[in-house]
Amino acid sequence: MMNSSKKLILIDWLLPMDGGRPIRKAYLLIEKGLIKDFGLQVQLSSEGDCLEQNLIIEKLPGGILMPGLINTHIHLAYKTTALDDCQDEIDWLKKIVQESRSMTQKDKISLAKENVKAVLKGGCTFVVENTPFDETVEAIAESRLKALLGIEVFGNKSSQAEMVFQNSLAKLKSLEEKFQSVTPRLQFTFSPHSIYNVADSLMQLLSVWAKQNDRFLLLHLAEFAFESELTQEHKLPAKLLDLYNLLGVTGSEIANKKNTLAAMNPVQYLKEIQCLHKKMVLTHLINVSEEDIKTLKESDALLALCLRSNLLLHKKIPPSSLFRSTSSQISFGTDGLSSNYDLDLIHEISHNFKLLKANGLDASSQSLFESITSIPAAKLGLKMGAIKRGNPADLLCFVPNSKESQKELSEKNIFDYLLEELSNFTRQVWVDGESI
Repeated sequence: MMNSSKKLILIDWLLPMDGGRPIRKAYLLIEKGLIKDFGLQVQLSSEGDCLEQNLIIEKLPGGILMPGLINTHIHLAYKTTALDDCQDEIDWLKKIVQESRSMTQKDKISLAKENVKAVLKGGCTFVVENTPFDETVEAIAESRLKALLGIEVFGNKSSQAEMVFQNSLAKLKSLEEKFQSVTPRLQFTFSPHSIYNVADSLMQLLSVWAKQNDRFLLLHLAEFAFESELTQEHKLPAKLLDLYNLLGVTGSEIANKKNTLAAMNPVQYLKEIQCLHKKMVLTHLINVSEEDIKTLKESDALLALCLRSNLLLHKKIPPSSLFRSTSSQISFGTDGLSSNYDLDLIHEISHNFKLLKANGLDASSQSLFESITSIPAAKLGLKMGAIKRGNPADLLCFVPNSKESQKELSEKNIFDYLLEELSNFTRQVWVDGESI
């Protein structure tokens, strides 16, 4: 009788993403959802012996196998937003809030399930979700997708920091209890939305909690120009007050702290209040200086960049020096459909590859693949993102659409080829050894 927990995959190329070189004519052995072994096919005894060992054998001629992808910044609760209808960035933020509030519970569940399905189909097996509705958590829990979910935290009044923190902690514990049957596939943490929505005292409480509990805080940072107005000029734009009124929160106290907080930009502000450290995932970072980049490098935080979203919404991307100086900290996310074309991480890095080259950055295609596999896995402490014995068999295989799509490759050009010829491949995905 066949044992479905044992599988042998035979492929043309295996990309370990562990610092090792691509393996030609490779095999990968899966047992009980874990990677048991991998190597050259010639190292196997014979197909007949494999069958006697009750292995299910899957041959994928021309296939290129690698670890499942990691999207470090996504919003699965959002739908496509007509950006042309928005006057500016704050108008866009208000529109997202209004659209979310107009959705029924049924709409939210349907949208979340659709987005989760698209993410898995694209080869992404782990996401960092920043603003999950309860319906989003349900949709992820029902799927095979793995996730770090950040409970969004708002609170601009220092006098209410402890209360907001305790309420947020109670919600986190409630979610952990409710979804303990799918733990550790789902992990929960906090997402203090940004410095303009969270008082320094509240940010400090969350930061201490993150360090003590070995959790990551998820934070949008240096994305909007008005963040710098708040921290450098202590000015609160009138339109930002409209957003606060819509959210039902008070205005940022940063604008009133001229005497206690010197003029500084958002990155330096975060450092000043002692909330910039390696237990953080910092997203966007469009408006950063050379000094900021040095500070970010010293922090050892994981940096999650969303270049397609940045171009669509802000018409700019982070400076190229950020990529050069912090390459070992950089990961990529798609953001949400409210500011991107799709949730496909391969489309994201394919676009980024061309974009970075056009901006004079000599980025390699392999480094971009590392930024959506091994780098974020290592920074987040995840046992995934690389083909290693004992890791979960979360895998993505690019399979040629036809014999004409197959091409004699060398390890020097295989990553370039993947990005250039995406339309010639279909994708096959496994989570914990099960094909989805």
